[in-house]
Amino acid sequence: GDFSGSGTLILAGTHTFSSGTYNVTGSTSMTGTVTFNPAATLGNLGALSISAGTLTLSSGEALTATTLNLSGGTLGGSDAFTLASGGTATLGNGTLTINTFNVSSGATANLSNTGFAPPFFQPATFNNSGVVNWSGTQGLRTASAATTFNNLSGAQFNIQNAQGWDTCCSGGSVVFNNQAGATLTKSSVGTSTLSSGVVLNNSGTVNVQAGTLRLDGGGTDTGTYAVSSGTTLQFGGGTRALNAGSISNSGTLANTGATTNFSGTYTETGGSISVSAGAFNVNSALSSASLTLSGGTLGGSNAFTLASGGTATLGNGTLTINTFNVSSGATANLSNTGFAPPFFQPATFNNSGVVNWSGTQGLRTASAATTFNNLSGAQFNIQNAQGWDTCCSGGSVVFNNQAGATLTKSSVGTSTLSSGVVLNNSGTVNVQAGTLRLDGGGASSGRVTVGAGGTLVAGSTAILVNVTGGTHNIANSAGQAIYDLMGSTTASETIEGNNLTLGTDRPLRGSGVCPSCPIPAELLTASGATVNTQQAVKVDTALLEATAPLINMIASSTMTSNSDLINLANQAKLIGNVPGDALVMLNASTLNVTGSLFNVAGGSYL
Repeated sequence: GDFSGSGTLILAGTHTFSSGTYNVTGSTSMTGTVTFNPAATLGNLGALSISAGTLTLSSGEALTATTLNLSGGTLGGSDAFTLASGGTATLGNGTLTINTFNVSSGATANLSNTGFAPPFFQPATFNNSGVVNWSGTQGLRTASAATTFNNLSGAQFNIQNAQGWDTCCSGGSVVFNNQAGATLTKSSVGTSTLSSGVVLNNSGTVNVQAGTLRLDGGGTDTGTYAVSSGTTLQFGGGTRALNAGSISNSGTLANTGATTNFSGTYTETGGSISVSAGAFNVNSALSSASLTLSGGTLGGSNAFTLASGGTATLGNGTLTINTFNVSSGATANLSNTGFAPPFFQPATFNNSGVVNWSGTQGLRTASAATTFNNLSGAQFNIQNAQGWDTCCSGGSVVFNNQAGATLTKSSVGTSTLSSGVVLNNSGTVNVQAGTLRLDGGGASSGRVTVGAGGTLVAGSTAILVNVTGGTHNIANSAGQAIYDLMGSTTASETIEGNNLTLGTDRPLRGSGVCPSCPIPAELLTASGATVNTQQAVKVDTALLEATAPLINMIASSTMTSNSDLINLANQAKLIGNVPGDALVMLNASTLNVTGSLFNVAGGSYL
C-alpha cells in the first residue's frame, strides 16, 4: 500500500515495500527490519531516525533527506542516500553499509559514535561536499567492505577526537581521497590515526592544528600539508608518495614506520623532522633546521641540507641519502649507541659547519661508496673511542679534510679510521687527547698537530705530506709548524756518558708495537713543488723516531721556511736509523731557511 502524510511513522518489526509509494514528509522512526525493493516508489522519509533494526534502501531511487539520526541499527542497501543542503546527519552508534552516502554542500554530517560497534562505517562510497565532523569518543571501523571516501572540492572533514579509523578484522579497506580544494583538519589534542588499511590520497589541504595526526596506510599526495607549532604529522606505515605537493611545517614531521618518498616542496618555520623507523627518501631538495634520525633510514636521490643554526642528531638510523649537507653554523651529531650496519653511507656528505662524532658505537659504511667533504672552515670532532670501518659488503670511504678544515680527536681511548677509509688531508688534523689511528690510504698536504697526551698512529703514509707540482702554503702563520708534535712524559737516560732527561711520548708513530714503531716514511716529500711554511717540524718534550729523511725534496722543488726548519724543544728526542744519516734530502732542489736548519734547545737530543 501507500504511506503518506506529515506526521510521524514508527516502523517496528519486519516490513518489505515491494510496491506502492512511501512519501512521509514528517518523520520516520525505525526500530525494525525495513526493506524498499525496486518495485516500490520511495518519495520521502522525512526526518529519519534509526535506533535499531535495519533499513535497506534498494528501490533504485535516490533518496534525499534533511535530517538523519543513526543511533543504532543499520542503514544499508544499493541506493544512494543524499543529505540535502542545510541538512544535518548524526551518525552515531549505528552501522552504515549503504552503497552511496552523499553530503551536499551546506550540509553537516557528524560521526559521533560513543560505542565501538564494528562494522560501524562501511558505505561503498561516501561523497562529502559539505562538512563532516568526526567527534565520536570511539573509533571508526570498516571491517568487511571496501569504502571510498571522497572529500570533494570545497568540503571539510574535521577530526575532533583522539581516536582511530581501522579496517579490522574481515578484509575491510578504505581509500580516503582528499581532493583538490578540499580540507582535512585535525583540531583536537591527542593522537588520531588512520590505520594501515586506510589509504589517504591528498590533493587538497591537510591541516594539523592540534595533537598528532598519524597516517599508517600510505597514499599519494599532490596537495598540501600544514603542520602547526606544537603538533605532529606522523607517517606511521604504508608507502607514501609525496609527489608534487608541499609540506609547511612548524611542528614535527615524524616518520615512524612508513616508506615515504618525498618529491615535493618543504618549508619550515620552527619545525623539525624525525625518522625513527621505516624509510624517508628525499627525492627533491629539502632543508630543515632540526633532524633526528634515531632509527629507520634517511635515503633518497636528492639532497638534505641542515640549515644554518640547525642541529641534526644522527643516532641509530641508517643514512643512505645521495647528498647530506651541513651548513655553516649548523651542528650534526653522530651519536649512534647501537651498532646497526649499514649505518653511515651517504653518497656525499658535505660539512661546512660542525660534525661531532660522539656515539658509543662505531660507524660502518658497509655497501656504498661514501665521500665525506670536510670543507673550509668546518670542524669534524671525534669525541669517542670507536672505529669507522667498511665491513662487510664492498663499502668504501674517502674523507677529504680540505684546506681550512679541521679534524680533531679530543677524547681518550683509540679512534680508528680503518683500512677502507681513505683520508686526504689538506687542512689540519689535530689530536688533543687519546689515540687517532689512520689505517687507510690517502694523501696529505696539510698540517698535523698533536697535543700533550695525544697520539697519532700512521698505519699508512696517508697523513705524511706528499706534494707534487704547484705551490703549497702550509702552516704559514707565526708559530705554526707543518708537524707540531707535543708530549709531556719524560725519563732520565744516559747517552754517550751524559745523563739526560728526555721526552718519551711518541705523538706521531707508526703502527708497529713500540718501541719498534717508527714513522713509516718521510714526513714531507715534495716533487717539482714549491712549499712555503713557517716551520716544517716542531717536537716538544717528545720522541720522534725516523727511518727515512724527515724532509725529501726532489725534481727541482723549492722549500722556504720563515723560521727554524726543524725545532727540537724542551727535552725533545729525535732518533732513527736513517740511510746516510740524512735528515733532510735535497735532490736538484732548493731549501731557503730564515732561522736554523736544526734548532736543538732546552735539553733536547738529536
